[in-house]
Amino acid sequence: MYTILDILDKLIAIKERTHSVYLRAIENENIVQSVKTIISVLGKEEQRQITHYKKMTLDLCEMEGLEVDFDAYDKISKTLLIFNNLEGDLRFLNPTDLLIYIMAFEKNYFALIVTIQGILVKTFEDEEKPPYQALRELISIESKHIEALEKFIK
Repeated sequence: MYTILDILDKLIAIKERTHSVYLRAIENENIVQSVKTIISVLGKEEQRQITHYKKMTLDLCEMEGLEVDFDAYDKISKTLLIFNNLEGDLRFLNPTDLLIYIMAFEKNYFALIVTIQGILVKTFEDEEKPPYQALRELISIESKHIEALEKFIK
């Protein structure tokens, strides 16, 4: 049986990979310092989000009603696979290109979570269940993150 915890683990893995890419970019000697500074700030934000996601997962472990039916989980797994296969490259030498790339990635990640939430909802009652609620919290977090990035870009 699958649960929202399995899905959250996969979303955490995406965040951890993103954080790892940021850390590698900071070490890249070919990237200018201004870009490294931006990446460093964004890396810290990713780490903060990872910590929040993991805490949420621990909090959910104590709840009931975390199950996700097989068909929904299968659709979600396929959606995650497609997202994970999206190509990305952080070999940017200027801050503008980097910010455009990161904004697109964050919007795609936001859309991924909204899509997953949509797959889980089959009835109005589903909106009151822990899986939906957890994803609603992630959507709120990611929405605020995107708003902050948009302000930063301007």
